Amino acid sequence: MIKKWIAGGVIFIIIGFVIYGWGIGKSQLATTASNEVETITLQEKEMSETVIVPGNLMIFDEQVITYQSDKGEVEEILVKKGDKVKKGDDLIHYKNERLLNEKKQNQIQLELGYLEVNNIQKKHKSIDEKLGKDEDNEVLQSEHDDIKLQEQIKGLEINQLQIKKESIEQELANTTVKSSINGTVISISEGAFVSSEYPEQQPLLHIGSMENMIFKGKISEYDMLKIKKEQIAKITSDAIPNEYWEGEIFFISDLPEQYDSEDDYSGAYYTVEAKLDIEEIPLKPGFKMLMEVETDRKLAFTLPLTVVKREAETDYVYVVEEGVAIRKEVETGIATHEVIEITDGLIKNEEVILKPEEVTEGMEVTLQ
Repeated sequence: MIKKWIAGGVIFIIIGFVIYGWGIGKSQLATTASNEVETITLQEKEMSETVIVPGNLMIFDEQVITYQSDKGEVEEILVKKGDKVKKGDDLIHYKNERLLNEKKQNQIQLELGYLEVNNIQKKHKSIDEKLGKDEDNEVLQSEHDDIKLQEQIKGLEINQLQIKKESIEQELANTTVKSSINGTVISISEGAFVSSEYPEQQPLLHIGSMENMIFKGKISEYDMLKIKKEQIAKITSDAIPNEYWEGEIFFISDLPEQYDSEDDYSGAYYTVEAKLDIEEIPLKPGFKMLMEVETDRKLAFTLPLTVVKREAETDYVYVVEEGVAIRKEVETGIATHEVIEITDGLIKNEEVILKPEEVTEGMEVTLQ
């Protein structure tokens, strides 16, 4: 009986050791499996750096005509919305009562001047005839000198009136506003030309060449150093997804925009313009657009963007060294939505952990 109890106790102890050992092995296997990591090495890829500029679609050739009270009252708009016009065509005619009155007055003064000159010339001729018969007559000679001076003075007065006439005629000619471009009448501001009671610079007429459209935007002082004239840009609009137009940069301002106060200053911004390489575009002037300019293209060593972490303005990754996760600081360059350039901090074949959020510094890991 005692032997049976002893034998049963031994069997129970053996079973306990087996269960305990199996539990430890299972725990170790689970720990090992949970610390398995997937890694990647630096990948060489062609990368490009792109500057993105927000802006608007604008008309390249346009003429905005404003109300000018010094020309008089607008008598007639000679075009209507949608009309095609050519450079030099008449657009607006002003009526200037002041100039018309000055013209009439000048004409009367000229006519009187010519009458007086004719009268003086007749007297001059009469005196000349008398002097021809009596050359030594001092009274006649004095009268001749006086009449000659009167004729010269009156001739100068007529010259001044002629100059005034030309000036008035030029001013009257300027009361007809002409088109400075070939284009289409985009808009007419009804009522803006009724009388001079409206303020200066009131918009009257807008003409534009709808065949030549440009992108106009603003770039920071940093991006301004990266782009150049004649670069080709990709221009898109949210209004028409999945479509783009090419444009060539033709203007970058030399001076930044002005700010009203130092409080408004957040860095200098410069105007940039690109001409669209297309005859027609299904968008209207003023539409918001984005311009993408590729400023650099090169072969670079890269990692997936999710692999690189950032803390306190420092970029870092986790690498595997002798079965341990080690944090390494890296220097980065240009980036896309998927990858980022690594410029320093890693060698080509180092094993970089793909999911850094699953490890900590010093953790023992195994490679999958």
